[in-house]
Formats: sequence, C-alpha cells, structure tokens
Amino acid sequence: MGNLRSMKRARERQQAKAGEITIALGQAINSTQSLNALLGMSEIPIRQSFLIGKIARSLSAEIEQYQVSRKALCERYAEKDGDKPRMIPATETQPEHYDIKNMAEFEKEHQELIATEVTIPGTKIKVSDLAGVKIAPAHVMGLDWLFEG
Repeated sequence: MGNLRSMKRARERQQAKAGEITIALGQAINSTQSLNALLGMSEIPIRQSFLIGKIARSLSAEIEQYQVSRKALCERYAEKDGDKPRMIPATETQPEHYDIKNMAEFEKEHQELIATEVTIPGTKIKVSDLAGVKIAPAHVMGLDWLFEG
C-alpha cells in the first residue's frame, strides 16, 4: 500500500512539472457543478479564474466524449425493438431511459468507464492563492483534486 502511494505522489510531481492533472471521469462528472460555481465567483483572482476556465473547458470535452461512450454502452445493453434500442417512457419521477436487459453487466462496464483516468492540461491551484475567497465547503470537497497545499 505504501508503495502505491509513493508511486502516485511521484506521478503527481511529474504531472505538475508538465502542467497536467489526472482525474477519473466519474470524479470529473461529479465536480462540474462545483467547478461552474467557482467560475461564477468574481472574487477569485484573475489568474486563478483563467486557469479554472481552461480546466473546465478541457473537462467539458472529456465529459462530452464520456456521454458518447455511455450512449453507445446503453444502446448495446438495451432491449431491442427491431434494430432500435427500446426506450422506457418518462414518468413523473424518471426521465425517458433505455430498457437495459442485463443491468449487472451494464453497471460493470459503466463503472469501468467512469473509473477511466483522463489527463488534462492544467496546474493545481494553490490554496494560498485563494486567501480571502469564500468558497462553500461542498465545492472545496468536490474539487479536492484541483487544490494543493
């Protein structure tokens, strides 16, 4: 376990030199709301705001590709009506969605997909560079991968 941690820290140091951040797709998807909240904060210094904007654009491209892959995965596991995937109509509590025939296999592949790590250009933001900026704790927790020391 200690060896894995030291390998991860070494990779992070190497990426910091190269100006790259690695993040799991699932983590990127879950952090978009917090990232957008930061982008809307006028008290963030302009340099950090610029860096956050670049990171947000890069993550957006990765999330778009995820959506394409997820749709293909849904269509592969959906029951078929002829050659088209069967959809379950929307209700008051659920939006329209695919009729997945083998949910266990679908979930297994979907978990593999969201665990995929992507590397985006960018550097972590130093917490000290945001001194005096009031960021909600939920946003800080959602973006722990973006901040350093």
